Amino acid sequence: MSKKQVVIHGIESIAKAVEQGKKLEYVLIREESSNTDIQKLKTLLVANNVPIELRPTYAIAQQFSYFKPDYEVIAVLSKINFTSTEQIFQQLLHTREHLPIAIALDGVKDPGNVGTIIRSLRAANAVGLISDNTCIIKNNRLMRNASAGAIFTLPIARSFDLCSTLKQAQELGIKVLATSSHDLGKRLDLFSAKLNTPSIIVLGNEEKGISESVAELADNLLMIPQPGDVESLNVGVAGSIIVFEALRQNLS
Repeated sequence: MSKKQVVIHGIESIAKAVEQGKKLEYVLIREESSNTDIQKLKTLLVANNVPIELRPTYAIAQQFSYFKPDYEVIAVLSKINFTSTEQIFQQLLHTREHLPIAIALDGVKDPGNVGTIIRSLRAANAVGLISDNTCIIKNNRLMRNASAGAIFTLPIARSFDLCSTLKQAQELGIKVLATSSHDLGKRLDLFSAKLNTPSIIVLGNEEKGISESVAELADNLLMIPQPGDVESLNVGVAGSIIVFEALRQNLS
């Protein structure tokens, strides 16, 4: 575990931390636990977009071998710049200092890919990142190194219902684009797309891509031209290409 991480344990302590607005990277709950207090804590965590990981007791004990708490529930405090989706939306709509682009992650799992995307967003001075509940943004070595430390400075929001979050963005006039191989009659060549207006670009899982529900609600599905004989691009690379195409358009 990173020396930069600080943990708290116990249901009451974690609930109090959430209610006080402390930033939590994620909460580990023993998978065998199912009492009423645990269920109440889960509800509170979901309401505050705090990711939950269920693990067996031995796995929790192994990760925190130097620590001797009640292994039922442990929270990892964060130095990451977590924000709300509403703040991301307002920045997209009103910023004059940042690239009016945000990336949303739909099932992206690899910490190296996530770190690469965060690094590219920060390098392009983009608004920020939105992660779904399957992508846990962690202060670990892989994500820190891949992001070159940008994980601590880029605004990052979390959503337990990505489709609902994207619909809210559309209602505010923010365009939702997605990289996808789905053929829904709205595929658009990246270099023909207009990326100089407030936009959220959704990147999908390394193997499965974006979910059908996200593909259906997206305003357009972006396709990066690939004249070579490679089946697909790494999601971190694809995200970086899109971010810097958006930057090019906004600088021209």
